[in-house]
Amino acid sequence: MGGRMQPEESWISPGALEALVHQCAQKLFAVCREDPRTWLSEADLQAIFYAILWQDFPAHGLPVWALHVGYPCRLPSAEMERLGRRGRAVPVNLGIVFPQSVRLLSRRRWQARLRAALEIKRGYERYREIKEDLAKLAAIQRTWPEVQVWMIIMGYRSPHEDASAIRHLAQSMGVPLLGDNYWGKDRRIEQRELL
Repeated sequence: MGGRMQPEESWISPGALEALVHQCAQKLFAVCREDPRTWLSEADLQAIFYAILWQDFPAHGLPVWALHVGYPCRLPSAEMERLGRRGRAVPVNLGIVFPQSVRLLSRRRWQARLRAALEIKRGYERYREIKEDLAKLAAIQRTWPEVQVWMIIMGYRSPHEDASAIRHLAQSMGVPLLGDNYWGKDRRIEQRELL
């Protein structure tokens, strides 16, 4: 490459992407604090965060085709063994790729260069599952040190001890954790009868 910067390398700086992800995570947490009925499942939470990113990317001059749900990360066999996984790839809830690197290979296949990988979880209680996802993110970062990773967790009245244990675990693995915990009171659902 002769020391020349690839076009995708100048797309967005690590600091700017970090600021954007943090900003979008705060929007997610605000939506969640507003009404817990909007995020009854983990899939709801992931969809809300994706929608926030989908809306904010163009506002920052970034194309939405950089965002991909269930992005498969192809890891070296040594990392797959370390994770106790078979196969060649592990999916992440959300992958952000360099948009200039997207190449369509066939009708259903494509490839791109990964820029960031994110896992979005509902609750801090499932320690083993979250630990496996943190290990996956750490493996991605070991494989590609330039790829940024984040774990985003929104708890629903999660015990303080569970949240604290996950924070310590994420820190020990070197994975940035953005988290919140809903403690609001349940609201009585009042809905007029539809005519």
